[in-house]
Amino acid sequence: MSSDDVSVIGTRARAVTDTVPVGHGPNGLAVGPDGSRVYVSNFDSDTLSVIDASTDRVRDTVPVGDGPTGVAASPGRP
Repeated sequence: MSSDDVSVIGTRARAVTDTVPVGHGPNGLAVGPDGSRVYVSNFDSDTLSVIDASTDRVRDTVPVGDGPTGVAASPGRP
C-alpha cells in the first residue's frame, strides 16, 4: 500500500479489507449522504476522487484547483 491509497475497513472484521488507489496526497474524506459514494480530496494532484462504495473503485476523478485539503458531502436538491 502506498500513501496514495485509501484503506477500506471492514466493520465486522475490524481490519483492512481493501485498498483503493486515489490521487497523490489524499487528505480529506467524506461519505455521501446515502453511503454510496466516498469523496477524497487529493492535495498533491489537485483532484477529488469519487469512490463507488459498493465496488471500492474510483468512479471519477474531478480537477478542483490548487491543494484541496477538505471535503464535505450534503444531499443534493430534488
